[in-house]
Amino acid sequence: MATGATQAAPSAKKEDRALARAVRRALSRAQGFNVSGVFVRARSGAVTLSGTVRTGDQIRQAEEVARSVQGVNSVSNKLTLFHGGNG
Repeated sequence: MATGATQAAPSAKKEDRALARAVRRALSRAQGFNVSGVFVRARSGAVTLSGTVRTGDQIRQAEEVARSVQGVNSVSNKLTLFHGGNG
């Protein structure tokens, strides 16, 4: 079907995974930020953050940190607040 795209896909996917790892690493190094509930996806420099964090400040912090990573062109921040759970 998409013959031309298949040849570029492996290296593009590798770059996307590397960028997602770089963003996650930067988040894990951010002071006071718990990255355990955060998922990072990257596609051609566009990063999507999803999952949950404990405070609204962490939602903003995650976006700022992600934007600071080299190679990130845009950030879609879909993080939400964690509201208790297995109490």
